[in-house]
Amino acid sequence: MLSGCTLSPDQIVITSGCVEAVVLALRALCKPGDAVAIETPVYFNFLQMIQDLGLKAL
Repeated sequence: MLSGCTLSPDQIVITSGCVEAVVLALRALCKPGDAVAIETPVYFNFLQMIQDLGLKAL
C-alpha cells in the first residue's frame, strides 16, 4: 500500500457507504449506555443512529 501499511484481507471492511461504516464502527467500539462525543453541525441521521444503538450523545 502507498502508506507502507501491510494489511491482510481480514483487516479490511468494505461498506456500502459512510452511514454503514459509522454504524459498524460504533457497534465495534461502543456498548449500550456509552457516551459518544459529537460536534455540530451533525449529519441529521447521526443522532438517530446513536439512539438506536443505545448510546448517549454528548
